[in-house]
Amino acid sequence: MALYHFKRHRLSFDLRNPLEPVAVPCGFCLVPWDSALLEIHAKAKHASFEHEVDANVFNCFATRSGCRRLMQEIVTRENFVPEATWLLVPIRSDVIVPSAVPPREFIRSLQQQGVRLVQACGTIQGLAVNHLLGSVQNLGVAPGFRGQGLGQCLLQRALLGFRQRGMDRVILEVTCDNFGASRLYERLGWKFEETTYKCVEILDRY
Repeated sequence: MALYHFKRHRLSFDLRNPLEPVAVPCGFCLVPWDSALLEIHAKAKHASFEHEVDANVFNCFATRSGCRRLMQEIVTRENFVPEATWLLVPIRSDVIVPSAVPPREFIRSLQQQGVRLVQACGTIQGLAVNHLLGSVQNLGVAPGFRGQGLGQCLLQRALLGFRQRGMDRVILEVTCDNFGASRLYERLGWKFEETTYKCVEILDRY
């Protein structure tokens, strides 16, 4: 085993600034949080992070059971923000996405149209630091679905959810070696706040 210090950046976004409209790419659907989706969020999280540097920084990402435990921990906290917690699912072109209905009814409608939620390819969760400050948790898109604007779509929808809760600022942390995520946040106007380091013991072969 060897000791590594992973450099991470804390970034912030001012929700008092205008938010771009949430544009869901054709062929995909954003699904709101419901407790019945916990296992599907865990599966999407594992697929997104399993082979990434963050699986070394946080070993829970390396296994499906670890991702399940993490999701359970997030959604049972008093400061969980369901409005900022979303799943991204591929859909056929003929699927009618319901609007202005409760999450359980939304999910039932998709399932009745043959949408397989277990094929979810992206996930994001939200927590409240306090009543004005939100925190993005674990934005992830599975490798085979990257490069289509899906991460931006999830992030924009989560930001809207934080704003709906009355928050005016959101923070997140990103591992500096996660170049794709870092570029996304920079392009979307997230501002640097501070540098932190995560000390982890990992195999020498890393």
